[in-house]
This record gives sequence, structure tokens and C-alpha cells, in this order.
Amino acid sequence: MEPKLIYLSVLIILFVMIIVLQLKYGIVSDNSTSTVKKSYSYSRVQLAWWSLILLSSIIAIIFKTHNLP
Repeated sequence: MEPKLIYLSVLIILFVMIIVLQLKYGIVSDNSTSTVKKSYSYSRVQLAWWSLILLSSIIAIIFKTHNLP
């Protein structure tokens, strides 16, 4: 399988997982006790974004080379 296809597939799957987790648990929303709709936390969004990029890259490397980086 081509590395670009592996990378894009994993990236899309992880992105969908982040969206589902946001809708169910609010993982990138602010952690306040406010009753109104919570705003997004910049630090949580940034953590999710970089985790998404790093995990998809590592998984693509593992699938391509069959070794841990």
C-alpha cells in the first residue's frame, strides 16, 4: 500500500475520532463550570491537532517499514 494513502487514511480516521469525542465528551472545549455553551480551549485544540499529526505519521511509518521509528 502506498505511504500517502496510509497516512491520509489514518489522518482521516483520527480526525473523525476527535470530532466524535468532541461531540460526546467535549475534549477540546473549555473546562469551566458554566451552564452556557462552552467555548473552545486553544491549548486543547492545539494538543488535539499536534497529536493527530504525530500519531498519523507514526502509524504510517509503522505500516510502511514494519518497524517502530
